Amino acid sequence: MKEVLENLHQACSTLNDKFNGKLLDQEKLDDFLEDIRDDWDSSFEQLKDGLQILESQVESIESSRNRVYTKGIIEIFWGLRRLEVLLDDADDLLVALNKKLMFESGETSEEEYLDDGILNVKYLDEDGDSD
Repeated sequence: MKEVLENLHQACSTLNDKFNGKLLDQEKLDDFLEDIRDDWDSSFEQLKDGLQILESQVESIESSRNRVYTKGIIEIFWGLRRLEVLLDDADDLLVALNKKLMFESGETSEEEYLDDGILNVKYLDEDGDSD
């Protein structure tokens, strides 16, 4: 998976170069690759270590108060959360790239490009007032 994310970085970087760096900020691309290289292996190892802890003592675990269970489950949670952050970063990178590519290629207007997708909603009371 780490290699796949590194390949994703390379594809994004190549496409960004093709558009003269207009799609993504180079620093964001560099940070993404650095984070993958620095954090993926240790995050995955943390997940595996937690699972090994649980597997090694699964027969003796009677409740969540068991220290071995607690240590194992916490390692699993933290490993998963750290991997989740890295995958979320990949998602953010792709969304930004796609949005800018669609704008640069004329598929979307500037208004659509600048739209953050957050709806501005007014709630009305029973009388139809927004106060």
